[in-house]
Order: sequence, then structure tokens, then C-alpha cells
Amino acid sequence: MKRTGAWLLLFGLLLTLIGCAGNEITPPSPPPGLLEMEKAIYFAEGMEIQLPEAFRQVDDTGYTVCYEADTAAIFALREPFTMAEGVENLTLMEYADMVCVANSSKSPSAVMEEEGLLLMEYTYFAESENAEYKYLTTMFKASDAFWMVQFTCRAENYEEYRPHFVEWAKSVTFAPAA
Repeated sequence: MKRTGAWLLLFGLLLTLIGCAGNEITPPSPPPGLLEMEKAIYFAEGMEIQLPEAFRQVDDTGYTVCYEADTAAIFALREPFTMAEGVENLTLMEYADMVCVANSSKSPSAVMEEEGLLLMEYTYFAESENAEYKYLTTMFKASDAFWMVQFTCRAENYEEYRPHFVEWAKSVTFAPAA
């Protein structure tokens, strides 16, 4: 019973918070060299990630930490185990499946494993910009929380950016719980 309650609470949170995934960024075509820039380590809220130096941390309601460059953005959401009893007992795959279901209105791909990551992909159309964005969403289980980390760019640039999104996702680590 506790596990069912934890699932329902987590699912409700995912529907509420992930619904904000329509964040509007206005990146133009990729500038030459962005993907080849020197990497820097970015650390915030217990999450560390290695990204090109062009990224900067920005605030975005509904997310724990966000980074953006001119042509791509990363949105990370931390969901602590303390949100409901039993959440810490969920497997990463159970959490990933819940993220997929919570995003069903965006017609995501099925959760897949690639290079040691659990991920899914979906497309979002930003009406205000008349632009389509493609998302690569990865899920992680840290010592005290689940994390959903989304990488996005304009759909026309996605195939070029996708291998870099996977590389950047593989660099994600988390500080041990205090």
C-alpha cells in the first residue's frame, strides 16, 4: 500500500512539474565551434555536469537547475525521496517509466537504455516562436533523490547535438547526501 501511495504522489508531482517542460528558448542555428568548445565543470544543487564553456546557469520555475547556451538548454529536476514514503524503493526503471507516462501528451519514445543511460526523446512545438524543439530526457537515481535531466535544442539541430547530449549526460554525477 505504501508503495502504491508513493507511486501516486510521485506521478502527481511529475505531471505538475514536467508540464513546465514547454520552456521557450530562442536559439538560432548553431554557431561554428560551440560543440567543440573547451569543457567546464558546472555544479549546482548537488549535481555536477561537464558542458561547453558557453553554457550559463539560469533560473527557471519548476526546475532545480538550468543551463543554457545560445543554441541548447539543459533542465534538471531533483525529486527527493522524502517527498513520499517508499519512493526510495522505486527502481530507476520504475521512475523512468513514470516520467514517460507523465509526458505521454508529448508522445515520447519508449524508455531506452543507451551507453549506460536510461533515456527517452520527445518533440515540443513552441507556438510563440513557431519553432519545434527536440528533447533528450535522461533519468538518474542519486543517494537521496531521483533526477530528470533534459537536453534540448531546435529540432533541425537535434541530430548534430544528440551525440553531445549523450556525452554530457554521461558526465552527470551527484554529491552524496549530507
